[in-house]
Amino acid sequence: MPRPKVRPEDRQRSSKACLPCQASKIRCDSQSPCMSCVRRERAAACTYIESNSRRRSHRHLRDRPIRFVSRMNPEGAAASSTPTRASRSVANNVNRNDDGQVKPLLANGLPSTSVVESPECTESRVLLSSKGERVYIGETSALSFLQFLRGIMKQYMGPSSFTENGPLNIMLEADENEDRTVVLEESIEDKRELIQAYFEASSGFLDLFKKSDIYKVLQTENSSHKKRLTKEDLAILYLVIAIGGQCRGANPTDHQYAVNYFSRGQQLGFDGMLKHPSIHMVRIFVLMAFYMLGACHRNAAYMYLGVASKAAATLGLHIKRQYQGLSEEEYYIRWRVFRSLRVFDLVVSTPLGRPVSSLPLDHDGSPLPDRMQNTDGEAVSAAFAGSKLLDEIVQKLKTMDNNLDSETAEHFLHRLRLWINNLPPEFRHLAADNDTVPLVREKAIGSIHVSCIYYFAIILTTRSFLISHLMTRLKELSILTPGPAGSPSTQGNTSTKIPQLANVCTQAGAYMANMCEKAMLSGLLLRNMCIVKAWVFAAGLILGSSLFVYDDTETRGETESAFQSARHVLRNLANLSPQAKHYDEILTSFAEAIVKHRQHVVSERQKAAKQYIDCIFDIDITPTAGRGERCEIDDGDGEDVDYFYPVFDESIPGAVFGGLDNFPGVESSNLDNTSVDLDGFSGFSFQDGANWSIDHEPFGLLFEGM
Repeated sequence: MPRPKVRPEDRQRSSKACLPCQASKIRCDSQSPCMSCVRRERAAACTYIESNSRRRSHRHLRDRPIRFVSRMNPEGAAASSTPTRASRSVANNVNRNDDGQVKPLLANGLPSTSVVESPECTESRVLLSSKGERVYIGETSALSFLQFLRGIMKQYMGPSSFTENGPLNIMLEADENEDRTVVLEESIEDKRELIQAYFEASSGFLDLFKKSDIYKVLQTENSSHKKRLTKEDLAILYLVIAIGGQCRGANPTDHQYAVNYFSRGQQLGFDGMLKHPSIHMVRIFVLMAFYMLGACHRNAAYMYLGVASKAAATLGLHIKRQYQGLSEEEYYIRWRVFRSLRVFDLVVSTPLGRPVSSLPLDHDGSPLPDRMQNTDGEAVSAAFAGSKLLDEIVQKLKTMDNNLDSETAEHFLHRLRLWINNLPPEFRHLAADNDTVPLVREKAIGSIHVSCIYYFAIILTTRSFLISHLMTRLKELSILTPGPAGSPSTQGNTSTKIPQLANVCTQAGAYMANMCEKAMLSGLLLRNMCIVKAWVFAAGLILGSSLFVYDDTETRGETESAFQSARHVLRNLANLSPQAKHYDEILTSFAEAIVKHRQHVVSERQKAAKQYIDCIFDIDITPTAGRGERCEIDDGDGEDVDYFYPVFDESIPGAVFGGLDNFPGVESSNLDNTSVDLDGFSGFSFQDGANWSIDHEPFGLLFEGM
């Protein structure tokens, strides 16, 4: 019997939620304002988007013609690598109108009446913050690529859990309701361990001060000479301890250390600090940005970096002339602070697709004399060189409308290879020697961060080629609605660069995901990695998009394994990070869509074949799995070859010979069910096997030895 309809007055669950509650993923009572917003003092932002539940049918969306854009024109000549905005799609910026239908939303926040078409590449979009404010996300962000994939998949196979996964225009931010009144039983030993955890988590990003200097401040803070410390010194110490507790997250005490000490450090940092820019001010706001990023407040982190960047520009840290006449100690302090700010600003802003706040050096090279070089900040030095290349790639993408030509892409890939070839040997192999576990982890995380910068730079360089290749493959796989015979996308593409560089993009994602999983399984990752989760999510989207359309078995297993590695890492980080949990949910729904799509393609191919052929004789005799006999057969060249053939066992009726029951995670009864175990990918094959030159291959695992 159909389920009885519940009257509105009898409904116990809310039928809608306000925008702040949707963004925070908390229960809403549908009042205006709701109690959740009242408790969090955000009643003014408690707004609702009215829409009903009527949606267009899956069949209507699935049967819609899809417009594919090719890099080749009908005459076979190369198309322009910078398509005009007028011909580009706005399918990434999705909003819903009153009847529940998809309606494009441009970067200025206004609805568009243009026809939604399959986009050629990612575009900037607007999301809503937890307060209901519109925030900007650029073309290079993983969120823009995610929306591109959702638009393509929805047009190709209809709505799914992946395309309809929660509010599409909400930028996830964690709840700020933290209890900061809990009294801690503090010990200096706990604080020392948390300081070490900070240096592990920030390795390769931040080199703001020496470790010995922080330990001296801690010792003074726990002595009778505490009054000698300035409020800037205390703010830095408290923020370091807070970050250590947040990233280690070994127990509830670590979390309480993080909450309490960040509150203290933030209060001291805001106490008149904006009036007098200083090196300490830059340090404090960089540390607050690091903490906010780990707390899933990306907008706050970005704004804190903006304050730090303006202070650094005011001090002239990017100008070489300003370093003249300084003592060696002050010279080195200014340089290491600027270098840390620049690296962290780039690795935070680029995944969000937002402009970088800090200014680049006004000259090439380092202002630091050779006699002052040391090994304290080698990881940050390597990351600084890599982030400079990353910035050049992003700027070039902007000038070329987010589409690099193959010559430019190969140029950047060559420069990236030169960079990693010049790295010290310790970045390529992990050697414990006589170091303690924390020091080994600190070195390992530094190498992981440098490696991720490298892989992410390759992904940004080659992602447009992957998109172009995916569009071509989607058209080839389209059985129900094939394109016109003379359309550009159906003609053979004479260029081999696109599939080659598309494979480079996939390989970069695979290397990153596998490396991070190995580090996690080796105990080298902390429980909260503020940037790694965003990088791994970006890699997971690249791998998933490859699995969605590829149908060659040559390297399918490696890509599927790397995709599962990305999900594994995010699932582990999800214990402390709502953002990582959300990323894992997205990749899980993506995996479900991949399995559903594979089943659909297999079914359609079988239907197409049945127009010309029928099965006329079927054998239902069941052999015993695992039993058989071995014999030797002459191969014609005078050599015997072992051959295994099964022996039938009539005592076991009903088993399926060679069926999917023999594959782990896949049952034959689930062939037509969308609930197939996502780890049972072995029943289907999707991977591109195009040959590609070793010159385009990423250097391999930049960080080995785990």
